[in-house]
Amino acid sequence: MSRSNEISPLAWFLLIILTIIWGASFLLIKKSLLVFTPIQLSYLRISVSFLFLLPFAIIRWKEIKRADLFNFFIVGFIGSAVPSFLFAYAQQEIPSFVAGMLNALTPLWTIIFSRLLFKKQFSKHKWLGILIGFLGTLIIFYDPNGSIETSYYLGMVVLATLCYALSANVISHKLEHLHTLTISSASFMIIGPIAILMFFREDYSHIDISSDDFYIAFWSMMCLGVLATAVGLILLNKLIHTSNVVFATSITYLIPIIAIILGVTLLDEDLIWNQILGSIVILLAVYLVKKK
Repeated sequence: MSRSNEISPLAWFLLIILTIIWGASFLLIKKSLLVFTPIQLSYLRISVSFLFLLPFAIIRWKEIKRADLFNFFIVGFIGSAVPSFLFAYAQQEIPSFVAGMLNALTPLWTIIFSRLLFKKQFSKHKWLGILIGFLGTLIIFYDPNGSIETSYYLGMVVLATLCYALSANVISHKLEHLHTLTISSASFMIIGPIAILMFFREDYSHIDISSDDFYIAFWSMMCLGVLATAVGLILLNKLIHTSNVVFATSITYLIPIIAIILGVTLLDEDLIWNQILGSIVILLAVYLVKKK
């Protein structure tokens, strides 16, 4: 299916569901932080995703080869574990929708890593898109109040998108022979048991399990682990097979919109002019990068 008029209703439905799930993930992180620390949230999220994906790993065990273990580790640790902590750490201080905006940088980093690590060649308009994208990032980083601390937390999100991009390149160039479910489940098999062990080493004495905040945080964390991570990966794979990669990656433009709507309406977060302008510039950059 290469033409937009051939995209099936199922593909559109999957795109909408995925956009809502991943766009809401930044809100869910904020709600989870009502109770859990960033590191606790990261351990819990990975553990839940691991347990959910474990049956898929068992079913696809024969596809998992020793030669791919290091790449599975990169996808699991750098592509999931590190970003889950960085986003949670950053969202202690920055609005959820700003994290959603900066998440759109991932395709730009992906192009850079493809060139640096795998010597892929790209057209001039893609490199122009990358330059424009980083201009948009600088606009978002601009703080009218001159707070260096805010830039530090924004940098954590940028670092997380860098991790996503590196993982995406490993999947594309080193694990392309495997099914997406195999890659996802195998990578979580490596980091999941470690996350569970570390989870039990954490101190939870500050948590009041009878409070309303605990139930909000707990179910937000569960949604992050099951929906945003595990189910999201499954739906993305189905979307790609139902439509095409170009259509599926259009979700990059839609996630920031959902993040902004939820952040402003449900968290009462305030939009600042530079955040809006910077986001528009970044999305323009992503368009140029994805343009053939």
